[in-house]
Amino acid sequence: MQAINNARTIVMAWWTRASASLRIGAGCAALLLTCVICAALAGIVSGHSGATSAPMAVATPTHAAAATHAVRKATPVPTLAPTATADPNATAPIYAAVIQTDTGTLAADFGSVHNDCGVQSAATCYADLQRVATDTQSFVDDLNAMPAPPCLTTVDGNLRVALADYEQAAQEGMDGITESNADLLNASAADFSAGTAALGVATTALKSAQCN
Repeated sequence: MQAINNARTIVMAWWTRASASLRIGAGCAALLLTCVICAALAGIVSGHSGATSAPMAVATPTHAAAATHAVRKATPVPTLAPTATADPNATAPIYAAVIQTDTGTLAADFGSVHNDCGVQSAATCYADLQRVATDTQSFVDDLNAMPAPPCLTTVDGNLRVALADYEQAAQEGMDGITESNADLLNASAADFSAGTAALGVATTALKSAQCN
């Protein structure tokens, strides 16, 4: 029994040490998602003004040629009423609302990874990472179903890079747990950090986006 307890203590010590960087990476991602990007998205969801209107050019009235040196009075051209022009960014609030919902889900997932991995059992951490992988793929599916408006294409591109990094990080973390491989857990932490860096670029672009 003592030998079993000693082995368990050694495994838990290894797990706590090996998963530390993974917890930090997930925690930073959760913080960025909840405190920065969601706030910026809220502004787009509520602040977009919709389609803009612009007057159409009106032709200048012309006079017909005079017959037998008699000048006919020109027929006036009616003034056309201004018509609404299509706003290419009209879908920005819908797109932002989709991102806002999905980032909230991922933030909760990352928070669970940060809180559970190393504190709870490896099995709990594995389940948290599996949820990250599933919700990340769902996020990508939602982006594919709602193309980004022109004002948010830079945001969309960097967000997709971040999601790819996060999905890979989750898979590496799960493999690291299954194989008791510290190198895979370190790789997972590195990809979490890479994803958060890409997310930071997306957040910067989001703050400067002109969608109104």
